[in-house]
Amino acid sequence: MVVTRLDNKQRKIMANPLPTNSGKISNLATKMYNGIVAKGAAIPVTMVTAAQMLSSKTAFKNDEATFNASRNALRNSYGLFKPAQKALYDWLVVVRTALAGRLGKSWSAAWAEAGFVAPSTAVPATIEGQIALGLSLVNYFTNNPTYEVPSMDVTATKGTALTDAAVSGQSSVATAEQALKTADEVRQPARTSLLDLMATLIANLDRKLAGNDPRWLAFGLQMPSTPTTPGKPLNVTATLSESGAIIVQCDPTPLATRYRGRMLIVGIQPKYQLAFSGPQPIGTITDVEPGVTVQIVMQAVNGSSQSVASDPVLFTMPATAKTAAEVKPAALLPELERTAAPALNGNGNGSHAVSRLT
Repeated sequence: MVVTRLDNKQRKIMANPLPTNSGKISNLATKMYNGIVAKGAAIPVTMVTAAQMLSSKTAFKNDEATFNASRNALRNSYGLFKPAQKALYDWLVVVRTALAGRLGKSWSAAWAEAGFVAPSTAVPATIEGQIALGLSLVNYFTNNPTYEVPSMDVTATKGTALTDAAVSGQSSVATAEQALKTADEVRQPARTSLLDLMATLIANLDRKLAGNDPRWLAFGLQMPSTPTTPGKPLNVTATLSESGAIIVQCDPTPLATRYRGRMLIVGIQPKYQLAFSGPQPIGTITDVEPGVTVQIVMQAVNGSSQSVASDPVLFTMPATAKTAAEVKPAALLPELERTAAPALNGNGNGSHAVSRLT
């Protein structure tokens, strides 16, 4: 059976936008499957079968589990690698101090022979440079055992152990990173396939059921005649207040009971973080350094339902902007409820069109 693919515009105008949170996707797919089993024949649902929904959901759930396991493996690899890297770095610093007593404090050809090849005795900043220096020092102490200082662990044996541990940790991280990349590449088609199937089912129900038909609820969906998901916030603006804060606001959004503002620092942060939340379509962002450019979006919220993100706006903090220490706090928006950052996508119940926030 050919599954009809709906574009983002069609999805956005639906009364039942698809979630972006993986757990909520799986949960809604389960409810849809149960709805097809219980009500599909009577409606009838003709474009999606229960077997299709179950198969697609199972594939997504399995691929998501593999992705999460790979992410945990990468986290564990970093947990082992970082201490090994620090131990190697600390040893290199001790070695440099020990060698300075014999080779002098200034760089020379003798330092280059030990492994400090740059015209400096500084320990390299990168792990690759630190491993290379560690290997050179192991060879140096092997050839010059009288330069070892066992009381300080400045020995070829110690250098071998620390360098091997750092190399092993680095290799484990690289392997885990590749496994995570592969798992993500595998799960994306399964995610897209399931979301398309879910969107197709909603479109099919939209043609068969009235907006106030309670059978919508059997599929885990809301009745279109009584929607609760707000629309996309429009006309978002960002301006600078006299106190040096960024004031962000948008037009009031139908059905919204709260608003969330999310921000990322351009060129530094890859994902949005929660910047403010409150009952009014306006909020403030503070502590942005002069000269920094931020990208901001707003979302409208009603209970557990969250709208798609607004179009992003860019704002560059002027170089002459006042800092919080230079001004008294502005008495703006006393009703605004600020929240601590950031669960990345909040309730995560926006449409499939805002996957950029996930």
